[in-house]
Amino acid sequence: TSTTLGKDYSGNGNNWTPNNFSVTAGAGNDSLVDTPTPYGSDSGAGGEVRGNYCVWNPLAKGSDATLANGNLDVSFGSTISTTQQSATLGMSSGKWYWEVTITASSASPTFAVVGITTKQFGDSEYPGYTSTSWGYRGSDGQKWTNTSGSSYGASYTTNDVIGIAFDADAGTLTFYKNGTSQGTAYSSLAAGTYFPAIGDQSSSNTFTAATNFGQRPFAYTAPSGYKALCTQNLPTPTVVQGDDYFNTVLYSGTGSSQSITGVGFQPDFSWIKSRSAATDHGLYDAVRGVQKQLESNNSDSETTESTGLTAFGSDGFTVGALAQLNTSAATYAAWNWKANGAGSSNTQGTITATVSANQTAGFSVLTYTGNGTSGATVGHGLGATPTFLIWRRRSYLENWGVFVSAVCAYGQQLYLNFNTNLSTLGQQRITGLSSTLITFGTDNTEINASGFTYVIYAFAPIPGYSAFGSYVGNANTDGPFVYTGFRPAFILLKSSSGTATDWIILDDKRNTYNVASDILLPDTSAAEGTDQYSRTDFLSNGFKARSGGTYGFNISGTTYIYAAFAENPFKYALAR
Repeated sequence: TSTTLGKDYSGNGNNWTPNNFSVTAGAGNDSLVDTPTPYGSDSGAGGEVRGNYCVWNPLAKGSDATLANGNLDVSFGSTISTTQQSATLGMSSGKWYWEVTITASSASPTFAVVGITTKQFGDSEYPGYTSTSWGYRGSDGQKWTNTSGSSYGASYTTNDVIGIAFDADAGTLTFYKNGTSQGTAYSSLAAGTYFPAIGDQSSSNTFTAATNFGQRPFAYTAPSGYKALCTQNLPTPTVVQGDDYFNTVLYSGTGSSQSITGVGFQPDFSWIKSRSAATDHGLYDAVRGVQKQLESNNSDSETTESTGLTAFGSDGFTVGALAQLNTSAATYAAWNWKANGAGSSNTQGTITATVSANQTAGFSVLTYTGNGTSGATVGHGLGATPTFLIWRRRSYLENWGVFVSAVCAYGQQLYLNFNTNLSTLGQQRITGLSSTLITFGTDNTEINASGFTYVIYAFAPIPGYSAFGSYVGNANTDGPFVYTGFRPAFILLKSSSGTATDWIILDDKRNTYNVASDILLPDTSAAEGTDQYSRTDFLSNGFKARSGGTYGFNISGTTYIYAAFAENPFKYALAR
């Protein structure tokens, strides 16, 4: 044809005629664009831009859902009463549009529910089943959230095209039936990451739906300003290359002073562990100064190691002859973060701190002397609220505290040097976090004892570079998928409830292919091991637990926290 697949772009008019496949706009179109190299602009017509397009996520599939046709078609059976299927691309900003066409249904109108969710895995759910999902039901046109339906729009059935328009910036969700708006279904949705979702609300109804996330022309042009779900349309990330701010390097010991290079930047925080021997971890940062060592696996005071890490350089660091870091022929892993050098005075809080902050990377190192005052504050320099903090008293025997906002209320924390789960404390260590300050509570030992020195490593999430959150295990080798918005280079994991586990670290330098299972344990001195209960896939948009059973990082009902840093943001990570 002169306008679709088969067009002669030479200008000579030798157009080819498609035979036995459709080029009609909509879900039945057999001509799809989906390439690893992103380019083009999006007018809302669909089938325009190039990049990795959204599909239904086979790694977060409901057990009664079957995917086909490149994971664009989904069928729901009658095995269980409700099932939800979510998609591969998370929406945290921008305006997005996609279409779902019901191609077959055992009931008319259908019991299909289309919408959005913040949750990736959804057996016994559908869009609108929880307070974190919202849907439009075909059988009666109701809108649903938190298991409650209310009057909204028209019912829909086989061959109807349902358009979904989600404005992540404004927090609005609007549905269309055959190009006609049914009105704004929901508004003032909170900031967060949302995923396209579809579900079956009744085991008595089976149906199949074909979906167009924009990889082919839409049946109805998207509303003005709305775009297809394609990596080309994702915002340009602040951090384009993850290893500009975090990198793992591996090296072998020599027994004498040596420079470790290949980091790619001058690190301000280096965490080193022997892979081949059961020795303590060594943590060094530019604010406390070289030679000043802390160990994540114990409560020992900071020590000065004259032959430890002796210098930070433009491409790495130098280690002396300290056996813990540089035994001849031993192998080591070093995880490195970039802050902002030795730091400077920060007087934003009631306690003056020395802060090395990298707002681009969402990471700061701060040291201070406690004043023993409840309600005292200290500035962190991030310009955004930190959601993951690690701290400890330097000059006295003390445990490492960890705060993860995904699971911790104020007054709760984990301990980096123990395998215990979330602790609720009688005295609060942290009582407030803001874009400028950390507020301390009534505890005067672990975080703010008068006259004692402390260090805090504070992290704020950066889209496409870092993510901190939680997931719940299912004891299945087809474990939970965790969306991070990037391909991870480093993952720190720990149980926060249920069966207690050690902390573990996985990284892409020691685990160069899936399934990743070579682990090091921050809370013990153990050498590197391969653990069947820590099996994890590193993916272009997150990670997936692959271990089953009653131990490790996918125990049914157990909550796990994670801290992850990127190799590449999803916008530029090839689908894998």
